[in-house]
Amino acid sequence: MAVNFNKIFKNYKKQEIKATEGGVIPEQINLIESVLEIIKKQLSDIDYIGKNNVLSNKIDELRRDELLVTKKRFLHFFYQVTEFLLEKIKTEKKENFRFYLPNLRTLFDIYSKLLFLANLNLDDQMLNCICERLDYLKKLSLEDLFKENYYGNYKPFLDARNYQIPGYTDFSTKAVRKYLFPQMEQRIKSEYVNRFKPNGFPKNIDLIGVYYNMLYRFFSGHVHGNILNKDSYGNEDLWVITNIEIFSSLIIKVVDIDILNNKNNVEIENWISDFKRRGPEFRKFYAKRRAKIS
Repeated sequence: MAVNFNKIFKNYKKQEIKATEGGVIPEQINLIESVLEIIKKQLSDIDYIGKNNVLSNKIDELRRDELLVTKKRFLHFFYQVTEFLLEKIKTEKKENFRFYLPNLRTLFDIYSKLLFLANLNLDDQMLNCICERLDYLKKLSLEDLFKENYYGNYKPFLDARNYQIPGYTDFSTKAVRKYLFPQMEQRIKSEYVNRFKPNGFPKNIDLIGVYYNMLYRFFSGHVHGNILNKDSYGNEDLWVITNIEIFSSLIIKVVDIDILNNKNNVEIENWISDFKRRGPEFRKFYAKRRAKIS
C-alpha cells in the first residue's frame, strides 16, 4: 500500500511524529529540526562570547569581534535558508522542488566560506573580512560607507599590524585579490574538510567530485533558465533533504571547533549518530522512488 505523503504533510504535528507512524520523510523532518536547534544554540553561544569575553588587547578584541560578527552572519544565513527549505519540505508538492535547488548552492557556499576562514590564521581571517567588505562597497560605489568602515572600523587594526590596504581611490579587486575568498576548489580542499569534519564521516568525502559538480553543473540548468529541463522533475525533494543534512552536519562541526572550542560536541555527536542510524532506510526509500521514476 503506497504511503500518502501529501496527507502526512497536511496533518503533520511535530509532537505526534513517530518513525512507525509517519514513514521516513517525517523522520528526516525531525532530523533537520534537531540540527536547526543545534545551530540556534551555536548562534546564542557566539553572542555570549562577544558580549562577555573582554580581551586586554584592544586590537585583538577588534579582530575577535569582527570575526565573530562575520561568522555569526554566515551561520544565521545558513539557518534562514535551511528553515525556509524545511517549511517547503513539510508543505510543498514534490514536483515544485526543482525550484528550490539553487538554495542548496547557497548552503554549500556558506559552509565553504566558513571552512576556508577556519583554516586561516586570525590575522588572515580579519584581512579577508576587511577586504570582502570593502570590495563589496567599492563595487557599489558607496564611497561614504567605504570610508566609514575603512577609517572607523579597520584602520586601527591595519596600522597596528602594518598591513597596507588601499583607500577608496586606489582600491580594486585586483589589489586585494590574495585576501578575498578564492574559487570553490580552493575553499574545500580535502585537508581543510578532513580537519573539520564530524566523526563518522567518510575518510575521503569528495565534495568537489560529487556535491560541487552536482550543485554547480548538474543543477545549473535551473539557475540559468535552461528550457530543456524546464518540465523535468523527479527526486528533487529527496535531494534537498539529503543536502541539507550533509551541509548542516559539516557546518555545525566547523563552528564548534573553530569558534566554540568544542562546546557543542556532545549534541553534534548525538545528532550524527541519529543521522547515520536513519540513513539506510532513507536511502532505500530514495532508491525505490528513483526506480519508479526511471
